[in-house]
Amino acid sequence: MAGIEFVYDGGDARLETAIGHATSLLRSTHFRSIIENRPTPFFNTTRSCTEIARAIFECDAQIRITMFSKKPRFGTLTTGYADPNVADTIFFNTYALDRSVAANINTLVHEAVHIVDKFHDRVGGFDFTHKGNKPFKPPQNQDSAPYWIGNRCVDLLPLLQDSTKSAFGLASLDDLAIEDVTAALTETNWAGEEGSTCGTHAEEEEEEE
Repeated sequence: MAGIEFVYDGGDARLETAIGHATSLLRSTHFRSIIENRPTPFFNTTRSCTEIARAIFECDAQIRITMFSKKPRFGTLTTGYADPNVADTIFFNTYALDRSVAANINTLVHEAVHIVDKFHDRVGGFDFTHKGNKPFKPPQNQDSAPYWIGNRCVDLLPLLQDSTKSAFGLASLDDLAIEDVTAALTETNWAGEEGSTCGTHAEEEEEEE
């Protein structure tokens, strides 16, 4: 196995599509280069961009997706979380399934960064995470590794879709010129605009649908 692999048995076609694109992005040398060459350090970490990119793209973990249900509150939705006591598992909110493929890619990649940080990096704990769980509070959270990397996946998704002429096809950024890839990047805080919130640690209470 080369690179992160998501394991999902739920059968939701929309989430399966998001998983395919997230896997492609997390195995792209172009995307690794974008993270390594970020001009400023990530927020809330002492780790370099190169160290973080290396940890993510040299990780061969199988990450299982397990569903939970928690309703939106005050206009925000906890789309997923990583439990520090449960290795290699993303807990994904069933209330997020109706969102766009781009939004769910954002969540999957964001949480995969947490999994790498906690369970597969040479330094223990969450040491390249955000401060609190929200993508806009503090405002610098959008420049933390999980939020920034997840948000850039939203920027780059149209390139994958255009290269296959289908939102359901799989492609690689590495089939494109790096100049075209970097030209697609923005600084949009997509997670903030979507009203998404990360539950970095285990949710205290899960709600039934």
